[in-house]
Amino acid sequence: MRFVSDLMTEPVKVDKSNTLTHALDIMEKHDVRRLMVVHDDDVVGVLTLRGVMRVIGSRKTSTVSPSTLRVSSAMDERVVKVHPEMPVEEALSLLYRSGALVVADSEIKGWVIPKNVLKLPMPEVTADRIMVDPIAVSPGERVVHARRVMFDRDVGRLPVVEGTQLVGIVSEKDIVDSMRKFKLDEWSRSSMLRNLLVEDIMKRDVITVNEESPVEEVARVMLERDVGGVPVVDGENSLAGMIARRDIIKALIP
Repeated sequence: MRFVSDLMTEPVKVDKSNTLTHALDIMEKHDVRRLMVVHDDDVVGVLTLRGVMRVIGSRKTSTVSPSTLRVSSAMDERVVKVHPEMPVEEALSLLYRSGALVVADSEIKGWVIPKNVLKLPMPEVTADRIMVDPIAVSPGERVVHARRVMFDRDVGRLPVVEGTQLVGIVSEKDIVDSMRKFKLDEWSRSSMLRNLLVEDIMKRDVITVNEESPVEEVARVMLERDVGGVPVVDGENSLAGMIARRDIIKALIP
């Protein structure tokens, strides 16, 4: 039997009083997409790229630089704590709902995030059994629209298609990076963000898997290439579905 302690890793931390710019610098330095938020030696939340994107891309703050916003404005205050000896099978459903588990007994030991789950033995099924219907955008659509779709459909990345052909992918990180780089006056920054197109920021070299790829191979690709999700293509290289870490977690829940 595997326990949470077998999966947990050392979290990268940020104080809730730090700026979002500082938090994003930490994410980039450590190549992570979420941070444990602490204050006065206590865990007070989790900061994700989704949370950052929600704050810095809103109408209220579209003209505000991330250097003036605090981590506390974008963090998720829901903290789920589990014991190190909790069986992994019990923890998976909690992780599926929360996105991160803080491992603690009398003190904080570490945490479990979706990436850790990719190291577990995978179900012996193929990608087409766990993939979800793709939610796609086109290259000519605006980034603000892609951002809205991500929130409305609760996804972290969108395949970019022309007709049925996959031509790129855009992620939360791409959107956050694009919104962060405009160090202009307020009016110019807001105007440029509104007019930015998906094709301006999307990744064109897309990592994909096939419908018949074993889920074990899908997990390995995601772990080795450090991506949170991959498009699934059919025999004609047309987009057939998407698989995110969350879909793999769901497939592992007993």
